[in-house]
Amino acid sequence: MERVQNYWLPEARGLPDAAPVDDSAFGKLLTQIDGLATNIEDGSTLALSAQQQKAQGQLVAALSAKQKRLLPTMRRKYADMLDGKLFRRDIRVEMVGGATLRLTGPIFVRNANVEDMEAELEPVLARLRFRGVEYRWSSYVAEGLKYDLAAPADGEIARWTGNGFAKMTGFEPLEGSSRR
Repeated sequence: MERVQNYWLPEARGLPDAAPVDDSAFGKLLTQIDGLATNIEDGSTLALSAQQQKAQGQLVAALSAKQKRLLPTMRRKYADMLDGKLFRRDIRVEMVGGATLRLTGPIFVRNANVEDMEAELEPVLARLRFRGVEYRWSSYVAEGLKYDLAAPADGEIARWTGNGFAKMTGFEPLEGSSRR
């Protein structure tokens, strides 16, 4: 558990508070968060001393707090980046609330186009912990097709498996918490 104090805890605390500026940096940061979650999961399988449990609890608390601050800014930044990318396809992108994305464009009059876009975006939206996405063919339409996305809360420690999240159990993201 020396690695927790000397490496993983400083890494979690050192995660940026601001969203990355490009797709590559988004991927790297999400991979770094997943790596820390995996380390926490791996540590949960070990018999830990009281001091090691405390260090593990501090790591959980640090990562949870950082995720709560970072993920909302990452979602907003991603929505802005996506809006810029989809502009040429006549699609407007906006955030609705803190975790829902709305895409509006004439292309979405066809359900097949909605399904294609959903298949393209869903893996990234899920990793950023969006809770839903809505597709409208016009801004004058009151409601569009809505998709709910299964994502843990921003502060919940969970590891991305490639097609969903594996939630960690047995940890409370509180300072000084210990493994149950």
